[in-house]
Amino acid sequence: MNLKQEILKVESNLKQEILKVDDRVSKVEVSLKQDISKIESSLKRDISKIDAKFDKTQWLIIATIMTVLLKDYLLSLL
Repeated sequence: MNLKQEILKVESNLKQEILKVDDRVSKVEVSLKQDISKIESSLKRDISKIDAKFDKTQWLIIATIMTVLLKDYLLSLL
């Protein structure tokens, strides 16, 4: 009988420890989801900024190419 009580006590303790671990894992999971969300929004902002800079650079390249190609034509008009 004493052995059964010891086994039940150990089982009860193990269940409590498992519940504590589950709670900690849940907290870490929530924290990680929040961190990932912050990083994701930051990356989206950075990508948007880079896209805008790339767009301006692309137009500058096109304008430069057009100027070089049409230089002789423009000089002949003047």
